[in-house]
Amino acid sequence: MVRSAHGWRRVAPGVAVIVAFAVPHGGPVAAAPAQTALPDCRGQTRSTASVTTPSKAVLRMVLDERGWLVGHRLEVGGGASAQLSRGAFLDGPFGHRFVVGDRHGGQTDVRVLDGVRGCVESGIAVPGLVFSAAIDPAGEALVHDLVEPGTRRELGVWRRPLDHLDAATEVLPGIAADHPAAPVWVNRFAWGPSGELAAQSCGAAICTTRILDPTDASVTQLTSADQGVLMGLTASQLLVHDGRCHIAGCPMIGFSLDGRYLGSPTIGPDSQPVPESESDTWPDGDLRYRWGSDVPNDWMRSAISAAAADVETSRRSNAPTFSYSSGADDTIGLSNSMSGNCDRAIACATRDIPNWWYIRLRPHRAQLNWGTLLWCEAFSQPQGSCLEIERTMIHEFGHIEGLDHSDGLGLTWSESVMDPQIPNRPESGWNMHRFGPCDQATLQRRYDLPSSRTTLPLCGRVETALAFTATDVSIGYQDPVTFTATLRIRDRSSYGRLGGNELSGRAVRIERRPPGGSWYAFTPSEGSATGTYVLTFRPGATFEYRATFDAPGDDGVTSATSDNITVNVAPCTSSCPGAIPGSTTGGD
Repeated sequence: MVRSAHGWRRVAPGVAVIVAFAVPHGGPVAAAPAQTALPDCRGQTRSTASVTTPSKAVLRMVLDERGWLVGHRLEVGGGASAQLSRGAFLDGPFGHRFVVGDRHGGQTDVRVLDGVRGCVESGIAVPGLVFSAAIDPAGEALVHDLVEPGTRRELGVWRRPLDHLDAATEVLPGIAADHPAAPVWVNRFAWGPSGELAAQSCGAAICTTRILDPTDASVTQLTSADQGVLMGLTASQLLVHDGRCHIAGCPMIGFSLDGRYLGSPTIGPDSQPVPESESDTWPDGDLRYRWGSDVPNDWMRSAISAAAADVETSRRSNAPTFSYSSGADDTIGLSNSMSGNCDRAIACATRDIPNWWYIRLRPHRAQLNWGTLLWCEAFSQPQGSCLEIERTMIHEFGHIEGLDHSDGLGLTWSESVMDPQIPNRPESGWNMHRFGPCDQATLQRRYDLPSSRTTLPLCGRVETALAFTATDVSIGYQDPVTFTATLRIRDRSSYGRLGGNELSGRAVRIERRPPGGSWYAFTPSEGSATGTYVLTFRPGATFEYRATFDAPGDDGVTSATSDNITVNVAPCTSSCPGAIPGSTTGGD
């Protein structure tokens, strides 16, 4: 699993561009042969100035003519570079060092790189597959996970002194196949103040963290679906960022080392609309796109078009639609290198509302540090834990519309497609082909309703008000009096373009009662003006009247009741057949 955060990128003076992206919830990994060539650090000296020079290492994808990943190019500080396989990974920096691994032929070539000098300090060929590695804060040891080729059985966590990498010691056993966290998708490492090692292993729905105390080799194990991304370890707590938050800028939570959960950000009892990324909006209409310079394959283009159709059918608002046009200015395409906050993303949306936008997708079989990206649409039938382009593109189109990520709100997959983690097949929501109600709620506030009869999603209900008028409040016996109720959304700034809207097609009632008596309800007709409900009475006695609206279970508005109106009726003086003074006679 990969986490990242939104960021601002300056591309020209005065032009701020928001970069938004999707990351996978997990994925499988494949391997391929490697070819490497990096200079050896032996014989090189490190100057005093170089200690403060920022270290650098970048792993770039190499694609073939089909747009499929065929290898990597590693670029290290000092101008050094190397060609690596599809099974390459890069972890760090750890001070001035990086760890690069290359999986091929059932083994992993692990190298410790000096990111400043651009050379290899040490290396080892490890039997088995390494997916995650780290260097301890003291710069004395390398730790890494290990997986058996073929079976993908976890072979534990291993420690190797940096000055003697072939001296390997297993410090934690592998996660058992019947453990709730199996199969493991990602391992992370952190150290405590006294040398404690925390190793977090996460599967599809649960994480387990083991903490090794070096003084007595005892192990504390914490297993919880609530664990987020491992960030650190104190003397008394495991520190993580909430599992649904960005790696930066979200609340820190903790677990005591006795396994007691210390809490997470407070979430209200009702779901809330997803945040807006900005206040600017696109003009109503269609956002057209053409294919970028790296054109998606036919099957990718079909999935993108399907996602555009999903936006149109599920937006429930006047938000723009998306359609292909060969002459469009804005583009959707492939990218073999996403920089900045998108460097570990599977897809990235960039926009400057209301001026321009573009979306980039990684190609099929692109390998990130969590594994190989497999798009479900690349197969005749979805396979394994693939990710859907259609599902991912709804998320990216949401960013183009101005929706931010929904992490931290406690929303489920069915409530929003804007969580930064895109679920893998067959996780809940992996093939959700629509905006969720909390996405729709924000789109309605940003772009208004297509009709006064459009219902609102059940996410962050908006408050309504009923205005109520009568043509007269003092009439003769059985003279007509017409009442008009107007239902509207209260005009609050937080409601955006919804504020003040009249609502038609709702079950408004007009009620009356004898003074001090019980209310009796009548059904009005819809008036000629938007949001109005009209009913005419011919009362034979004085009554109080009011309008009421009971919010239904499928409309995101609140109930409302108007002020009372008393209509005084003069007594009957002649020709009053069957009339009883004070009774409810007359055309009701």
